Parts: sequence; structure tokens; C-alpha cells
Amino acid sequence: MARFEEYLPVATAIAAKSMNDAFNNVVLKYGLTRSQCIALYYIDLDGSTNQKDLAKKMNIRESTMTGLLERMERDGLIVRKPDKEDMRRKTISLTNKGEDKFSEISQVTKEFVKEATNKISDRDIEIYTKVLDQLVEYTLDWQERKIKSFE
Repeated sequence: MARFEEYLPVATAIAAKSMNDAFNNVVLKYGLTRSQCIALYYIDLDGSTNQKDLAKKMNIRESTMTGLLERMERDGLIVRKPDKEDMRRKTISLTNKGEDKFSEISQVTKEFVKEATNKISDRDIEIYTKVLDQLVEYTLDWQERKIKSFE
């Protein structure tokens, strides 16, 4: 049996990949990728946003975000307009088609979460969420300390 310190990162990666793949395979039938769904979520949540902030929220590189936004704009899901305060930046917002797709995919997302968690107690979900938040926080702290140790 693997030791916990070896198992935890592997188990987390396997669980995340399985969930991401399952969700992606379904939303592809709706003409979207998982990344596009996440982008739609954050754009809808904020009303509008910019590329840098969106990339940070999605935890992806800005160069990756550029390609994602170009495809979404080509597909009529978003519109990018010059920012009124900084003309070098673009403000990203949903089009009517993007709002419709987001509404449609929100239902699929709710179904996905319901199916994934229907046999898990609310208390266990609460604990899981708390543990995930702590893992992310502590991992980022460790990363920062480790990188600083090389300076």
C-alpha cells in the first residue's frame, strides 16, 4: 500500500482528471469545452471582466486565455471591447448567445454536481470543501517558501 504522502497528490490528480473528463465529455455535446464553461461562469458572475483577471481566476496562462477567448468570440459567445479606463485592455462580456449557452450549461452543471454528490452527506461535502481549500492554501504556501529557499 502506498504511503499517504505519496498517495495524496496522485489520488487528487486522478479524481480531478476523472471529474474534469466526465464533465468535458458531456459539455462537448453542447458545443462547449469545460474551459469555456468555466470562462462563461466567471464572466457571468462578474457581469464583465478583463483577460488578465479571468486568467487568474481560472488559473491559466494569459497566452492560453487568449486562444480560449478568440474561439469564444468567433463562436459568438463573448464580445471584447476596449476598456473605458485603459484602452490597452479589453472588457469581456457575454453576448445574448453566450448568456443562453451559460443558462443551458448551468442546468447541466447542476445535474453533474447532483449526480456526483447524491450519495454523499452534506457534512462530508462540507468537510471535503474545507479540506480542499486548506490543501490549496498550504500547497501554495509551501511552493512560495520552497521557491524562496533557492534565492
